[in-house]
Amino acid sequence: MRRLLPDSLTAWALLILIGGLILAEVATLGTIQESREANSRMTSFFHIADRVSSISRAIAAEDVRQRASLATELSGPTLAVSVDSMPLTTSTVASDDELAELEDILSSRLEESGVTDVHVEMRDRDLIPASDTGGPPGADAGPVERVLSEIEDSYNYYDAYIASVRLADGTWVNFISVIAPSPLLWSTNTVAVAILAIVLIFVAAVWALRRLTAPYAMIASAAERFGRDLGAGPLPEQGPSEVRAAAHAFNLMQERLKRFFSDRDQLVAAISHDLRTPATRLRLRAEFIDDPEQRSRMLDDLNEIETMTRSVLAFASDSAQPEPRESLDLVSLLESLCDDMPDVDLDLPAHLPRLAYAAQPVALRRCIANILDNAVKYGHRARVSLKLDSAAVHIVVDDDGPGIPEGDVEMVFQPFRRLDASRNRDTGGTGLGLTIARTVARAHGGEITLTNRREGGLRAEIILPIPGGTAARKAA
Repeated sequence: MRRLLPDSLTAWALLILIGGLILAEVATLGTIQESREANSRMTSFFHIADRVSSISRAIAAEDVRQRASLATELSGPTLAVSVDSMPLTTSTVASDDELAELEDILSSRLEESGVTDVHVEMRDRDLIPASDTGGPPGADAGPVERVLSEIEDSYNYYDAYIASVRLADGTWVNFISVIAPSPLLWSTNTVAVAILAIVLIFVAAVWALRRLTAPYAMIASAAERFGRDLGAGPLPEQGPSEVRAAAHAFNLMQERLKRFFSDRDQLVAAISHDLRTPATRLRLRAEFIDDPEQRSRMLDDLNEIETMTRSVLAFASDSAQPEPRESLDLVSLLESLCDDMPDVDLDLPAHLPRLAYAAQPVALRRCIANILDNAVKYGHRARVSLKLDSAAVHIVVDDDGPGIPEGDVEMVFQPFRRLDASRNRDTGGTGLGLTIARTVARAHGGEITLTNRREGGLRAEIILPIPGGTAARKAA
């Protein structure tokens, strides 16, 4: 069921608008139709009261022998009058209060004519014999005569009111008054006009809603761009007040985040830089230690401190001043890196075309190199492959090492985190390699994933989204 529901603000707004409009149209037309039917019923009562009372008085005043012929002469397509010995009505009790009140009105009007009893009821057309309309009009009939003939013939299909009036001598004057139908609102023209109105409103609503929701798409695009590039420019603060407020809040958040990252990188760089001076003094003092073993251990510790300091300085420098993006060939980049590492095998599909990608060349090269260094260092050999789909570029690196426990996969991306089972001082490193690699991948809108292979070893996958692809939106 959820799959059938709209997935965007514009679609929801259109669904609510058009659905409400259709419901309003149906409710309005239904109310009008009901009102018309009620008015038509009262109009029918008015005609019955007027015609029955006037004709009954005329027949009552006529000679008994002339009453039947007078009744025939007063009959027409919508009213049949006859003088009979029995009433046409089948019940002496009115079926509803309105008919009972109509009987009282007729009795009151005909009281002076000697009428002693009046009954009125409604009867289905199937129970009433059809009247003789005289057949269709001739070939020389004009358009007005044809229309009038069609209307006259149509009265044979409508229900009727039956009125029976008892005269003073006991005879009954029976009336069959055909009910004129109220005009239907649901005609072809009405439906066509309603559909045209809904279509016009739909088109106007789509245009208006697209203009109204365009700023939200712009904010989403700006957030995705900012996730890839901290130096992205601010949003234009224009449009309705709510949109201006949202854009202003986004720009303020973006500026604060920039200041936060800048202050953090400057702090880390300053600490790392300041550590080099005491480390140098300690190195000089270590040279005066007489015990060769203690001197060697201290110098090893100082070398590790200096290595970590250089790594932190490089990481902070890259974060504080990101290099501009350039178009580079990923295939050539992988070939260059693998040529410099004899323990790395590059497996590319045959006839793979050159793949241009907009990236930060030095940063991306460091990202891939760090992954390859870890694969060779802890897996002895590495195999690199390149996959491409409509959304992203996948650089896959497999090694034959011991892998990583499932619970520690995310931990290895944290700065200065090293796994005792696979990393120690003899292997070198500062614990920043994977941190830097993931930071670079995410700066390009991508991601790095680590999974243990079934056949043993670790698989590292660098996912770089193609601009406009779904991976770029998910990574953001």
